[in-house]
Amino acid sequence: MVYEKAHDQISKVIQQLREDPDSRRIIVSAWNVGDLDDMALNPCHNYFQFYTTEMTLLERLDWYEVNEPEKFANAPLINHEDIDSEERLHETLDREGIPRRKLSCFFLMRSNDVFLGLPFNIASYAILTHMIAQQLNMVPDELVYSGVDVHLYSNHLEQAKLQLTREPYPLPKLVIKRKPDSIFDYKYEDFELVGYQAHPHIAAPVAV
Repeated sequence: MVYEKAHDQISKVIQQLREDPDSRRIIVSAWNVGDLDDMALNPCHNYFQFYTTEMTLLERLDWYEVNEPEKFANAPLINHEDIDSEERLHETLDREGIPRRKLSCFFLMRSNDVFLGLPFNIASYAILTHMIAQQLNMVPDELVYSGVDVHLYSNHLEQAKLQLTREPYPLPKLVIKRKPDSIFDYKYEDFELVGYQAHPHIAAPVAV
């Protein structure tokens, strides 16, 4: 008899980030190996990993000023005469709820369709990183991608050439309107892209 144990990897990742944010083992496997033979197509994304870095005092103050300008402008802690060390100022920022760490995500694709698949993959992992960062009061930082079989299908060549002629618009800002109690409680309407601009749609067939 084969016993298959279910693993809630996302909950485990959040627990690890909360309890041991410097760990090098904060990893999710996107492959359920026991089910691969029953799948029409094995998942193209098969691994992602989170890692964090502690923010410098200047980074924390910059974040505070940009994200909470009114509160920052009126905060007596910035020029308080009693603050005589960097660590004491860090502790004061902790009490103000200012994030102390940045969260980055690395994801690996075993196979990647550059024109149709990769933009979706980048957006998906970026949003996931923002969600987890919000849950843990961290600042989203880097999204790092690595692909093994990265390819452009022959019936996407003209579409890709057209895409390369276009000048990118300024990047939009992702706003998450509320912080749910759990990573699993987000809803579609919680997300808003502010300042999003797009060129006309370029149609391309899904290559199999």
